[in-house]
Amino acid sequence: MEGIKIINKILYVSYAFLKEKGITQKSIEIWSYRKVSVKKRIEGQTYVQYDSIPEPTQKKLPRKIDLIAESNLQDDTAKVDKHYSPLYHAYTKGWIQIVPQYKEKYPNVPFEKINEAAKMHAMWHYIVSNCIKESDCLYRAFDKVYTGRYESYYSFNNAKTKAKKFGVEHVSFKKSIVTARNNVKEIKPVNKYWAASLISIGKKYTNPQVHQKLVALCEKTGEKPPSIHWVNEYRKDILSKNFRINESRNGKAAASATQLTFATMKHALFANDQWQMDGWTLPFHVYVHSEKKSFRFTIVIVRDAHSKKIIGSAVDISENTTVILAALKKAIINTGCLPYKILTDNHSFNQTKEAAYFKDAIAKIGTQYTVTHSPTHKSIIERYNRHLDTLCKDYYGYVGEGVKSKSVNARPKQEMLDDYLKNPLSEEEIKLIGIKIVEDFNNGILPKEGKTPNQLFEESEKPHCFTLSVFDRAKILLAQTESKISRGQITIKRGFDKHEYQLPADLYAKYNNEMVLVHYEDLNECIYVFEKDTEKPITELKPKAIIHGAKANQNENDVELLNKN
Repeated sequence: MEGIKIINKILYVSYAFLKEKGITQKSIEIWSYRKVSVKKRIEGQTYVQYDSIPEPTQKKLPRKIDLIAESNLQDDTAKVDKHYSPLYHAYTKGWIQIVPQYKEKYPNVPFEKINEAAKMHAMWHYIVSNCIKESDCLYRAFDKVYTGRYESYYSFNNAKTKAKKFGVEHVSFKKSIVTARNNVKEIKPVNKYWAASLISIGKKYTNPQVHQKLVALCEKTGEKPPSIHWVNEYRKDILSKNFRINESRNGKAAASATQLTFATMKHALFANDQWQMDGWTLPFHVYVHSEKKSFRFTIVIVRDAHSKKIIGSAVDISENTTVILAALKKAIINTGCLPYKILTDNHSFNQTKEAAYFKDAIAKIGTQYTVTHSPTHKSIIERYNRHLDTLCKDYYGYVGEGVKSKSVNARPKQEMLDDYLKNPLSEEEIKLIGIKIVEDFNNGILPKEGKTPNQLFEESEKPHCFTLSVFDRAKILLAQTESKISRGQITIKRGFDKHEYQLPADLYAKYNNEMVLVHYEDLNECIYVFEKDTEKPITELKPKAIIHGAKANQNENDVELLNKN
């Protein structure tokens, strides 16, 4: 959009832009005369700081957040277009002069492979020789030219690192083309037919079982059976390429899932736009005396999708309703608001009465609560939970991921594991570790952003969240009961205990003998009173003061309270 500039995170709009939006020259002159607007000369034009424009005029203009988003989108598109042209030229024409050096070095490689490598070489030569640092925009420009070459930004960035370190040829030419065996044994069509038939059976025969049956069939017909290695490779290939065989083996739903595309999810633009919630198993064995067993505790995390800050967390023996509500409660108390959206996985908590009440309460305020089955949808919390594992390695008792973990550095050596199992941590120790790793993560620098999650959260605008009053929080988070106001007093009995709360005089006449809703966390601290029909907040009450009856025991405070009553 023409006429908008962002300088040092401050939004400026030009006089031409203002006039285009219907702001008269007279209004602009009045601002200058009254010295209410902050002006700046940019590229020969006069710009005005958006925040200095009088509020009545701002209402006639597009919102500030919309202008900033539009400007960022334009800048982003311009950066992509800047790299697209030279990359496209390298892919369509610049590669031709590179072909001879590849042909001379690899004379036995087919022309089409040489040409493909030369195109990649030309594109990577442009990237490396110009030392381009805008990796995200560069990846999108690259993908526009050579769609699908790299599945994600991360694989592209990894290739970029290798190209700088080992040379362009390392990422442009696949050495497997040269080293592949030329004397591959030819498999007869009848063997492929038998193998495909066995692989497609819904019993899901394993590779050794398929090979065993192939050998038996070949013995009956006098054919030479293929190797089990061929069966392994053929099964991978045929299941990935032939949908009908995949469907016959795994079922329609599972086969379709492998063919569906997925969306690339961009992170939230502002803090409190979205919270993502998930549980993560802490990598420690904990001895629970009440159970007389060792367990691995779970920490439930509520994470802001913009800053990645952990705004609420709770630790318990499992990912149960109590610990999930505790984490959400901390997030709401710590931020004083609700986000535009809460995103969580399909947990049994979502079928409980507590969850139904919570979702209904936040929906009335405006927050959306979404349950997703897709890890891609809540990829932020899935990815950043791995940072916690790194922080846990500094503590005694760390046992890492499971035995079948893909990472070779996931678990400590066996001698240390044996010691940890003999001397496990206590429940109190594991909860303290949970608190500490959350604090360390929030105060740690995120490499890509160069700031801590705490800094990113505090510096961000928060235009889409819902600020909560103390009564709003009470309605969402605290236990609820009904009570009748009798003689200007609310009385709640719990077991042998009786808790009394006195209404002030100005509310006595209006609500005496009425049924009200009461929310509370600790009856010994205070209660929050709401009208039953409208749920309108009435007041906050502390426990009624108890007055000494014996005059010998009364002090000045007792006498004052007695006179007031």
